[in-house]
Formats: sequence, structure tokens, C-alpha cells
Amino acid sequence: MTPPHVKRLHWGFEDPAKATGTEEEIQAKFREVRDAIRDRIQGCSTNCQSKIELKDRVSTQHWTAGRRSG
Repeated sequence: MTPPHVKRLHWGFEDPAKATGTEEEIQAKFREVRDAIRDRIQGCSTNCQSKIELKDRVSTQHWTAGRRSG
């Protein structure tokens, strides 16, 4: 069971194993799905990195402001 504070995402991708057609068409479907998964992961990674950098900047600003006033 997932704790309630954990955000869960569902990424619906086509199942390339269900592809039909020529060998080239089936291979193209596998590559399409692979690339879609890669793009989604890279997008999330970039988004997470941006959030981490923002959090670090805010934390540094709070720490610096606290040292000046203290």
C-alpha cells in the first residue's frame, strides 16, 4: 500500500508487443514507445532538477537572511 503523501503517476504507453505488420513496422513501434518513455523520464528529471535548484536557492536565501539579522 502506498502512503497517502506519495504522489503516484500513471504513464499509459502502447504495448509494443501487440504491434502488427512487417518486421520493420513492429520494430518502429518498439522504438516509438522506447522514445516516448525516454522523453517522459527526461522531462521529469528536468522538472525535478529545477525544483531542487529552486528549493536550494530559497533555503540559501533564508539562511543568509537569518545570518544577517542575527
